[in-house]
Amino acid sequence: MVHQDLKPENVLVDRDGRVRIVDFGSCWVAGIQEIAAPIARGVALGTASYSAPETRWGETAGTRSELFALGTVAYELLTGRLPYGEAIERCRSPRDLARLEYRPSYHHDPMIPLWIDGALRRAVAPSVGRRYETFSEFIYDLSHPSARFLREGHRPLIERNPVRFWQGVAVLLAALELLTLWWHWA
Repeated sequence: MVHQDLKPENVLVDRDGRVRIVDFGSCWVAGIQEIAAPIARGVALGTASYSAPETRWGETAGTRSELFALGTVAYELLTGRLPYGEAIERCRSPRDLARLEYRPSYHHDPMIPLWIDGALRRAVAPSVGRRYETFSEFIYDLSHPSARFLREGHRPLIERNPVRFWQGVAVLLAALELLTLWWHWA
């Protein structure tokens, strides 16, 4: 079964912390689809911001397409933003994918570890072949620091949070200016 419309509005968490997926209107179920008469669709199902790019030009949605949607939801839960902003909605061809720029999650929140961002980046890769093959791989990488993602090493503050870097530079320059003024008047 492929839901084809995973997004925050279709994922509910009850009081006991159990997750429920709702709205199966776009769902594809193996076996049932083969029995029913084929229905030609000229447009992809699902919400553009959460749908895997390949579904927009007629490729069949599958597990990796669902992983893209789940990765996008997880990214948004952690950052409050989408991994490619609104640019993903403008993708009309595979060539457009080359122009997409992933915004690392730690740019929005420097407390997000590199290995979490690495797992998210892989889940929302524009290319199907670069995504996880199974949900269990994604879940494992989210819950265990992966050496593969930690190899990137510690990123400097200017890359992780440019605003905080420049605020620090401004404070340092202001302190030097005050020290110079004090030295001049003393």
